[in-house]
Order: sequence, then C-alpha cells, then structure tokens
Amino acid sequence: MKPKDPAAILKNGFTNLGLSWTQPLLDKFSLYSAELIRWNKRFGFINTDDPAELAIHMLDALSGLPVLHSYQTPSPILDIGSGAGLPGLPLAFCLPDTTFFLCERKAKEAAFLRNIVLLTNTSNVTVLEDLREIPASAGCAVFRAVKTIDELLPILSPVLRDDGIIFAYKATLARIEEEKTVLEKKYSHIYVHKLVHPDASRKRHAVVLKQQDRIRG
Repeated sequence: MKPKDPAAILKNGFTNLGLSWTQPLLDKFSLYSAELIRWNKRFGFINTDDPAELAIHMLDALSGLPVLHSYQTPSPILDIGSGAGLPGLPLAFCLPDTTFFLCERKAKEAAFLRNIVLLTNTSNVTVLEDLREIPASAGCAVFRAVKTIDELLPILSPVLRDDGIIFAYKATLARIEEEKTVLEKKYSHIYVHKLVHPDASRKRHAVVLKQQDRIRG
C-alpha cells in the first residue's frame, strides 16, 4: 500500500533520489503545501488539494536534482513560468547556497510565491514578474509544463550565460522526440535523462541543452 502521509512520501522520495533530509527542511515543504492548499481553494493554482498528491508533485520537481548536480549547474537558476513554485521552490529549499529567480508574470501567483519565500524564510529566492528584471545572467533555466523548448528559446537565450544550460522537465519520450526534430536544427547535442519518479506509472524525463552547443549562423 502506498503511504498517504505526506512526510513519509517525502522521506521515501528523498531516499530514492539519494538526497538527505532534515526536519527543518521537511517543515518548509509542509508549510509550502499547507499554504498552497489554502490559496488553491480561492485561486485554483493546481488541480489537487490532496497533501499526499502535492508531496508527489514536489518530489517530481526534485527528481531533476541529481541530473542538475551531474552538470555542475552554474548559479543562478531561473525558473521560468514558475506558477505555484514548481519546480523552483522545492529545488531552492534543497539548494540553499544557490541563487534562484522565480519568474511568474501572473500577479496572484507571484504574490503567492513571495508569501512562501517570507513564511519559509527562504533567503536564496527572488520572485520576478518580468524577465527583464533579472539582475544577472542565469546559469541554468528550468521549467515544467509551460511551453515547448523551442517556443521558449527566444526568451531564454538572451538571459542565459554562455556556459549555461536549459533544463526542461518532460513526460514521455514520444513527446520529446517530437520536440527534438526542431531542436536538432539549433543544437548540436540534445541530452535526454530518465528521471526517478515516486509513482512508477508516471514517466518523467529531462531534456538538457547546453548554450555552448548552439548552432550559430
């Protein structure tokens, strides 16, 4: 039987991802979840109010962390179209020494993100409503369930460092193959990684593009 306790789900997920956890870290996730449920009742940010399901969503965001580590991802990290904070907030909670910019143009979502940053005392996160407000070039851009990678390239390329990467959370390989057909004309290498998800029935992958692999001309 699958655990229904959100804390147990998070602990098991951290272990499966090879990540360590502390009680203060779990407390941050718990507060984030409680506030998301509270705001969600009014604004409908996400399609569930089940704390156990929210824990799985948060682990979905964290599933990219081992891959990010393997690329020695340069700081800062930009979460574009952050929405209710996925994947940016869970990643920022677990990487307190890394600077994060969460960009969300919708005022209600941006207000929610600022509220979470204050309540959880997360000092490494800045919330932006306009990408032009970013104070430094990003070393990495992450996003989940926003647009296709190709649609975001004109927005992301100007704000990424020359040694930066694009890290896109994706689902099935079939969908990724559709996007690769376009991306292969713009990047010499496209890296696809299978991600560990707490629910084995949900297929998750990450597509990584390096700025140094862009085909210019």
